[in-house]
Amino acid sequence: MVRPDGLVKVLDFGLAKLTKRTASAPEADSEAETMVRQSTEPGVLMGTAPYMSPEQTRGQKVDHRTDIFSLGVILFEMIAGRRPFEGETASDVSAALLTASPPQLRSFASKAPEELERITEKCMAKGCEERYQTARELLNDLRSLGEEIKSGGSKRTRGRAPFDSHTLLAVAALGILMIVALVYAMRFRGESATSPPGIKSLAVLPLKSLDLKEEDETLGLKLADALIMRLGRLRHIVVRPVRAMQKYLDKNLDPLAAGREQHVDAILDGSFQRDGARIRVRVRLLRVSDGQQLWAEIVDEPGNDPFRLQDALAEQTAQALIPQLTGAERKLLARHDTENVEAHRRYTDGRFYWNKRNVEGLQKSVQLFQQAVNLDPQYARAYSALADSYITLSDYSLLPANDAFPKARDAAQRAVAIDDSLAEAHTAIAMIETSYNLDWLGAERSFEQAIEKNPYYPTAHQWYAEFLCGMGKNEKALEQIHQAQQLDPASLIIQTIEALILNYGRSYEQAITQCQRVIVRDPNFGEAYAHLGFAYEQQGEFRKAMDAYQKYSALMGNNTPEAAAIRASQILDARDYWQQMIKLSKPPMGSEFDAVQGLARLGETDKALDMLEQVIDKRTYGIVYLKVHPNLDPLRADPRFQDMLRRVHLTP
Repeated sequence: MVRPDGLVKVLDFGLAKLTKRTASAPEADSEAETMVRQSTEPGVLMGTAPYMSPEQTRGQKVDHRTDIFSLGVILFEMIAGRRPFEGETASDVSAALLTASPPQLRSFASKAPEELERITEKCMAKGCEERYQTARELLNDLRSLGEEIKSGGSKRTRGRAPFDSHTLLAVAALGILMIVALVYAMRFRGESATSPPGIKSLAVLPLKSLDLKEEDETLGLKLADALIMRLGRLRHIVVRPVRAMQKYLDKNLDPLAAGREQHVDAILDGSFQRDGARIRVRVRLLRVSDGQQLWAEIVDEPGNDPFRLQDALAEQTAQALIPQLTGAERKLLARHDTENVEAHRRYTDGRFYWNKRNVEGLQKSVQLFQQAVNLDPQYARAYSALADSYITLSDYSLLPANDAFPKARDAAQRAVAIDDSLAEAHTAIAMIETSYNLDWLGAERSFEQAIEKNPYYPTAHQWYAEFLCGMGKNEKALEQIHQAQQLDPASLIIQTIEALILNYGRSYEQAITQCQRVIVRDPNFGEAYAHLGFAYEQQGEFRKAMDAYQKYSALMGNNTPEAAAIRASQILDARDYWQQMIKLSKPPMGSEFDAVQGLARLGETDKALDMLEQVIDKRTYGIVYLKVHPNLDPLRADPRFQDMLRRVHLTP
């Protein structure tokens, strides 16, 4: 049945008879009495008259070819909108079925291909010998026709092990339903081929392993990551980034709840299972608003060829979302960033570890990305990821900036030289210009280029917002962070960066409210406590500030006993607070930039400026905020500070 919205549904397989030999029935009889699961009158012929084959109508011996006849009738009805054999009574229908030729399909569907008409006529031939003799013959013709209709769609996997006739018949039925649905929606009804109504945003959940193997948990996330990356190349639908999907590795997850949390129109979830050397993936597309399943598919590909599996998943999912893909879009969707399977594996492993955002994960990601580019020196996306890893190591104070950023710069520039279209690489270059080269004009150009190349990349908007905040352009910074929030509404770091912008814009009450919103969503998200502590600090709420910083350090895993003792001690006044903060600035508890802030607040201007020179030379995190940082206000009137701002090009 084809619903008015074009969805194909299998309604019923009403009658079945065992003809294959099994251990429990070694002498299966094709003439065995049909067993019914409902009460009926003796002597009544079982079956639905308009779909019965001539031999079934006559009560003769039947085999799989009678089902091929019935499939032909269904195919005709789906395209023509009427049955090929009709009559006022069941007897009239049976008579027409036995004696009359079916009408020409194209008299009811003028745009139907001649080949489709030939296939239906052959299915409905009166004599068994004149029909398709096997389901494979029918399936091959349908596949060939489907390739013509889809105008360049990728071919399905061929050369699988032979199946018995009944299994092949089921496959053929699926082939018919898929192909006819495509024909019906795209050609014969003339409906617009856009994404399903209202589907403008999508989240792809990690696929669940049905094998219950520990190592397969990462594969489910990697498959989702690959699909997100492929679909993200298309501009029709906003796809949530993989970092937002990691939290959904729980096998008992409610996909619709995840969809509501991500504020998306549709959710794609599924499972995979290994079958010898193959991997079978089942996916489905659900509308979040009402839970309706819009599409489902099974993909079966060799387990040792990740590209074939990803190609099939990406193409079929994209086809479900955007039925009329252009040739350019198909090419973009099918593009491989590398043809080296081992390099690809190292890259996907590196992505998994990088997204952990801990010391071990970041260090491991650098090793894996480096191995990937060693295996394929033209692997642009791996170079871009390597640059991101070095930048993040520096931001987390796990690698000195003077060590991290030159390596990040080399990797990002190499990525752009290979593939200038990568928004991620341009974003990395923008961060290098910001945090290391101190080239603000160059940074802004790179951010704008990144967003132009992929306006749906939330990290580009987030980092651009942080840059604009440092330049004192708070309104524009808030615009960018709000765009990032729309693209990735569940991202806690993006929500927290809004608090950073509010803090540097001196809107402390709003910053506190924003941090509290984040903490309500996840009480264990450390970054929110850091910005909450900063806001309390600016309001003179020093005990609250210290408690928030204590929580931050504990959650981030760098809360030493010495630091915990300092934070827990009594705070007598502002001077006492800043003296304690200077003590906490010693590595690994803090940084030199933290010490500069404390010295400035205590009025020790010379010491603060001397240390600030070191901060600039070492490119310590925070230089971009020299112009707007509230804790540096006591230094602003000093000519040496103004000279520093000119030297780093933050003032004319």
